[in-house]
Amino acid sequence: MKQHKLMGALAISGAFALVLSGCAANTGNTGDNGNSGSKDATETQAADYNPQPRENLKQGGTVNFAVPEIPEQLNAFNSDASADTATLAAWYTPQIILMKPDGTAYKNDNYLSEWKTEVKDGKTVLTFTFTDKATWNDGTPMDWTAIDATWKANRSTD
Repeated sequence: MKQHKLMGALAISGAFALVLSGCAANTGNTGDNGNSGSKDATETQAADYNPQPRENLKQGGTVNFAVPEIPEQLNAFNSDASADTATLAAWYTPQIILMKPDGTAYKNDNYLSEWKTEVKDGKTVLTFTFTDKATWNDGTPMDWTAIDATWKANRSTD
């Protein structure tokens, strides 16, 4: 009698597995109305938005961001940081190096008057020259000490 119950349970489990696999079967439809692979993929640019010069923007209004919560950890360099932390940090952390849609880096003129990269003795050396206007929220001038402190805090040797 026990063997019949076991076989019945196995049969039901097998049938259930077949039903589930049938639900997940590939129908060959690639999202192009059944024309399996007959159309070229649509290319999306890396920065597919409507950038505007600052002078085109008006004062006031409301902006909404897709951040489901304010995380407890607001240090983007911390291992407990989340994608939401990174999104928020981008708004309050100075971005001294920016990226073009093609991935080319360039200096942010609001903070740097000069930026150069060179190789000395087989090591990459970055040189940042801050503008006189580059200050923290409390008015303290920005200089090399912030970059040095960030590097030391994140190199994990101390």
